[in-house]
Amino acid sequence: MVRKLPDGSIHFKLTYWGPSGGGKTTSVDSLYKVTRERESNITPTSDMTKIDMAGGSTLFFDRGVFQVARKKIFFQVYTVAGQPRFRHLRKTVYHGSDGLIFVADSQKELWQENVESLTEMVKIVEAEGHKLIDNLPWIVQLNKIDLVDHPPRGEMEKLLKEYNLIYEMANPLSLWNPLIFETVAIKGDGVVRTFAECARRIMLYHIRGEGNAPV
Repeated sequence: MVRKLPDGSIHFKLTYWGPSGGGKTTSVDSLYKVTRERESNITPTSDMTKIDMAGGSTLFFDRGVFQVARKKIFFQVYTVAGQPRFRHLRKTVYHGSDGLIFVADSQKELWQENVESLTEMVKIVEAEGHKLIDNLPWIVQLNKIDLVDHPPRGEMEKLLKEYNLIYEMANPLSLWNPLIFETVAIKGDGVVRTFAECARRIMLYHIRGEGNAPV
């Protein structure tokens, strides 16, 4: 839900989605850390707001704000609580999002949780009258690749095809198929480029496509 304020600034909403413990909060934590320590076109403009449970899991949501390229373009970043019992809360947090980053856990024994989380995400997106790729850009982040021998990129690509979440190359919309980034969020590896690509797509959808995928 793009917001234009009287001062000329533009505010987008980007939501991190994925199973519990997959690395959503860690990704945003690392995004803060890396962009503060290194020269970057992405600048955090406030501290991250967290509402955690005793064990460290997100209870309601996390929220942060980032400015892009020192322009009046800001991204309000949210992470959803991944536990199954927070489904209705996830729907509320997602509402009005301009783009999504799906954070999958690369560990084989947790793969089914990725499937269930992705399935729920698609249903909630469609319930709001949106369609992934067509009018909602999204990126896939394969996290914790340091814990597996072979990152499951092939399995993720197969899953996206099985659920009709990517377009065939003959379709012009295939240009906006979600890229898959392999990350180690706890070390900060890959989190900036994942965020930057999703932010880039959100801006292009808004500027060139008037809210839809530019074709």
